[in-house]
Amino acid sequence: DSMLMNLNWDKFETVFESKHYAALYLHDGLERFSNPLLRFLWLFSSTSVYGNMGQINYSGSNAFLDALTRHRNAKGRICMAVQWGAWGDVGMASTMSDAMRLRTMNSPMPYFTNPEGLAGLEKGLSTGLPYFSVFKFNPHVMLQTVQGADHPNMCHYRNFYCEVVPTPMAPTLDRHHLYTIFRMGRGPQSKNPNAVATCKQAYINPAVAKNEREWGEDFRQW
Repeated sequence: DSMLMNLNWDKFETVFESKHYAALYLHDGLERFSNPLLRFLWLFSSTSVYGNMGQINYSGSNAFLDALTRHRNAKGRICMAVQWGAWGDVGMASTMSDAMRLRTMNSPMPYFTNPEGLAGLEKGLSTGLPYFSVFKFNPHVMLQTVQGADHPNMCHYRNFYCEVVPTPMAPTLDRHHLYTIFRMGRGPQSKNPNAVATCKQAYINPAVAKNEREWGEDFRQW
């Protein structure tokens, strides 16, 4: 794992070789030697959906598997992808300390048990969708998380969960609220036909008028 400025191509290749390069080899082989009875099922992390800090190579490789799944389905090839959240009964999670486990279970996305994960898999497979996610959420923690907007990091998290918990309105027109403003008009809320008009009437127009009064010509030029 590395932050973007510390990544090099070798670190990308290490991840790619075991993930989407391997998937490409399988895909290419099946294109050359077709087997109509074969069903493909990719199993990988949910980082293709939400990402993880310091794992852009890992997230990118998982996102490629999503894209390859869509490509195979578009060509009439049977393929599905499962984007897993955090399993709690197996793997690294099963060896965590009690303190770390408690911290994770009180986070917006806690671990799920084996029965919960298998139930999610069964539900996803029944949809017939090319790919789907299996997550567990703590709604009350998410609601608390999206309330803060005092600095850019808080703004990031309130939009990070916007597909699950609608992003609240931005309190000001400050630069670090620009993405929140965008989500207000173009995100999940825009499915409501009155969302954009409501956003403008309730927030944007009054805020613009206020800044015009306070900043005058400087604001209009900006």
